Amino acid sequence: MKKTFYIAAILVICLTGALIVPMAGNNRAAADLLTEEQKQEAVALCFQNGEMTALSAGSSEEITQEELEKLEITFDGQDLEIRKAGTYILSGALEGSVLISSAKKKEVTLVLDGFCAVNESGEALSVSKTGNLVLILNDGTENVLTSGIAVAESMADTAAEDEAEEDAKGGAFHSKAETLIRGGGSLKVNGYLNNGIHVTKSLVVESGDITVYAKNNAVKVKDAFCMNGGKLTITSEDDGIKAEREEEIAAAAVTDPETGEILQEAEIAVPAAGEVILNGGEIQITAAGSGIQTLQGITLNAGTLTVRSSKDGLKAGTVLTVNDGTVYVDSDQDALFAAENLFVCGGTLDLKTEGDYKHKAGEGESFGGPPGGNRNSTSSQPSRKALKSDGGISITGGDIRIDSADDAVHCAEILEIAGGTISISTGDDGLHSDTQIDLSDGTVTILTSYEAVEANQINISGGDLKVASNDDGFNANGGDSFGGPSRGQAASDTSKETPNLNISGGTIYVNAVGDGLDSNANITISGGYTVVDGPTSSANGPLDGGTENGGVISISGGTVFAGGASGMAEGFSANSSQCSFLITFPISYAEGTLITVSLPDGTELFRHTAASGGNSLVFSCPELVMGESCILTVAEYEFELPLTKMSNYLRVSSDGEVTQGSSAGGGFPGGGFPGGPGR
Repeated sequence: MKKTFYIAAILVICLTGALIVPMAGNNRAAADLLTEEQKQEAVALCFQNGEMTALSAGSSEEITQEELEKLEITFDGQDLEIRKAGTYILSGALEGSVLISSAKKKEVTLVLDGFCAVNESGEALSVSKTGNLVLILNDGTENVLTSGIAVAESMADTAAEDEAEEDAKGGAFHSKAETLIRGGGSLKVNGYLNNGIHVTKSLVVESGDITVYAKNNAVKVKDAFCMNGGKLTITSEDDGIKAEREEEIAAAAVTDPETGEILQEAEIAVPAAGEVILNGGEIQITAAGSGIQTLQGITLNAGTLTVRSSKDGLKAGTVLTVNDGTVYVDSDQDALFAAENLFVCGGTLDLKTEGDYKHKAGEGESFGGPPGGNRNSTSSQPSRKALKSDGGISITGGDIRIDSADDAVHCAEILEIAGGTISISTGDDGLHSDTQIDLSDGTVTILTSYEAVEANQINISGGDLKVASNDDGFNANGGDSFGGPSRGQAASDTSKETPNLNISGGTIYVNAVGDGLDSNANITISGGYTVVDGPTSSANGPLDGGTENGGVISISGGTVFAGGASGMAEGFSANSSQCSFLITFPISYAEGTLITVSLPDGTELFRHTAASGGNSLVFSCPELVMGESCILTVAEYEFELPLTKMSNYLRVSSDGEVTQGSSAGGGFPGGGFPGGPGR
């Protein structure tokens, strides 16, 4: 079956809504979007059955061939060529292309008023040598620009199609001018040969309903793409939107080969803009490549962005910033990636990577049960992180929901959280930095993770943090100088500075299958309210400091409770300035057990229902005083604990007596939970 059949079919579709064409004096777009001068000087061109009718918009009179030649408008029955700046109104159906050039590089305004152009072998609309192009989509009209033809796969002439693709340049709509699209109509761009819309300068979409399909990139610009309003729907076989201005090559300095004298200074190359900005409107992208990819930045200020991509969702060559708006990304690789820094200041973000991962990772997605997720990311797999930066990440606002196969939030430099609400389900780390994490405000909930929070330096000074993990809740790692990298983490990805976990404020809850709070060196607590439901396995502990590296676990303020297995249990060091105790039992208390700590006068200091069983407890708060005592109740059992030291290590014997122990922890044999002495 010949390709001409498909062209004819497309033209029939175009003509269905274009045979009744508003004549020059009745153009609906002119009322709002054209100046009075443009209305009078505009040329209306209507195409039907290979013929063109030209009218003067101001007088509605037909323009003669001689006048068309003076206006530098030519039509050969297939291609329309316009060589002067001005305003032109196109309607009807054209089997060919529209070629626009202005020798003086002035502005051309093009009004599409129910217009369809199909070019089997190249661009449907080509703009060159023009300073600015304003493309107006007339209210209530449907317009189509098509390069190549849509061929059913079973009928495709592969050789001819490949040849056509080699010859195709630019896109179905190819502009070498600064380009603005506006108006209340619609535009459908079909790039069956190469790109859909290709602008070698900047493209601004102010309004209109635009749909783009492309075998390559749907929208490709060199300088910048800016969306202020309207709707853009994209389907692409490669990237959805690409802004790609290459860095200019710098000239090297010229020196005298004999004397070394500099004859000409080196030229410094300055990268041109290549960024994407969303100020409003709605963008929907379905891409076989990345959703949006730039060599420079991506900035989202308002509007709605929906991306479904087989590679990265948003990939910025420099900085990625979300100030406001609604962002939904479902990608097979990283959802949001920035080569330099990533900022989230506001807006609503719903980010997914490898959407069916939960079914493969495990169950358990809530607190009170074992958290799900496993660490299956390997170097051979593509990165599937939600928020990722090769620089730093700063989150100061916004409502963020993450469901990621790989790390939820991952950066090479400092990760700062100073606001916003973040909900995370991940198969790997919840929050990860190769260097430092600072949490000062905001609400972070990590429902599932392998390790919840991981960095060399972890500083918590405020905020509300609730995490669940299959391994460590917090891991202050230290590279191979301090106990080696964390499991699955290359040593080159972690800092070699002394690891520190510092808690000076905030509210923290940890439900960990591995260590609750873990550092390869120091854990320092000076404030805040921290509760750990730690491991049931004796191979891990609720608190785990790097004593083998000279590290200490110290407390000088705040409230801390950490319960779990006693095999590796550690308490606070003797040099702490706030009183504490570590107590072990001969057998574990059960999940759901009520635990309280009170003063002898009945003042309750702490109350908690354990989310997992254990046979060790660590507790400290400002109200504990060395030389006095406190009352510990576990279920219906009550124990009076003598606080003879700043850091007290206590054991409950099988008959319920409290005795002094050592920092080593460890359980005792016994047939049941001991009965404590009455109060």
